[in-house]
Amino acid sequence: MFFKKTLVSTIVFAMLVLGISPHASRAETTEPVDQQSEILEMLSDENDPLVKLLDEIPMEIAEQGPARSVEWLNEHNAELKGIFIADGEFVKFMPVQKETPSVRAMAVSGACVWAVTKAIGLNFIPWAKILKVKTVAKSFGGLAQLTKLVYTSYKHQRNLGLGQKNAIKKAVRLVLGKKGFGETKIEAVYQFFEMDAVVEKCFL
Repeated sequence: MFFKKTLVSTIVFAMLVLGISPHASRAETTEPVDQQSEILEMLSDENDPLVKLLDEIPMEIAEQGPARSVEWLNEHNAELKGIFIADGEFVKFMPVQKETPSVRAMAVSGACVWAVTKAIGLNFIPWAKILKVKTVAKSFGGLAQLTKLVYTSYKHQRNLGLGQKNAIKKAVRLVLGKKGFGETKIEAVYQFFEMDAVVEKCFL
């Protein structure tokens, strides 16, 4: 199972780099890789260890801030190879890396490798915004269930002709709007799912 997840993450990483890195060679294809679908598909897995940790950390602990949250996450992390660290207003996950020539050549930091392979904005979104996402997800039955609903709406928006960025923005708004969530939480969930922070920090 670990080998399978590692292989999937490696493939997704390669696809994302080819799709968004300004220094990478672009495949000659008329249909660009839909990185957003990869993100949503992976976060739809309720058995993903990070998804489970974010769902399971008690809100009373998470609300105490990054330092206390990191203590809990590291104490309860039994599957992810690495550690959580508190960095100002952020909670970041730093993986244990096995250095490879491709990683060295791209000069991508550990935080960026994690963000891209896991396709998640954890490392680049303030913890307070992650808590807004956690609050929203709870009302849907957890992060994976929220993601599945957003993913379904996203695919519909793509079929209607919207690009990835506009499709994810509209999908989040539609799903959260049905439960009456306001702009602050809609924006937090949108930032959690979309790729801009990863691209800006890792590739620009």
